[in-house]
Amino acid sequence: MTEQISRIVLQLQGKFHDLHQQLVAERAKNGILESELTQAKVLISANQAEISNLEQAKLQLEVELNRLNNELKSQQIAVVVNKDAEIDALVREIDHCISQLKQ
Repeated sequence: MTEQISRIVLQLQGKFHDLHQQLVAERAKNGILESELTQAKVLISANQAEISNLEQAKLQLEVELNRLNNELKSQQIAVVVNKDAEIDALVREIDHCISQLKQ
């Protein structure tokens, strides 16, 4: 019976040893996963900051685009007004020339 108890004790020691090794391995894996999680959180934070910066840059570019569009429209209107004035001046000059020719 003592031999049987010794064998059972040895089996239990082997199982405890195996479980201890598994526990150590799992703790090591857990440490690696925690490190990866920390790195992922840092990357997420950096990406969120970059997204925020890009959104601000986008808004600034949209404001600048609107300003430039308004400026372009103003310039186009000024060109049209100038062309109308030039056409009116040419029409008056032609009318003047025609009246001179009639005399």
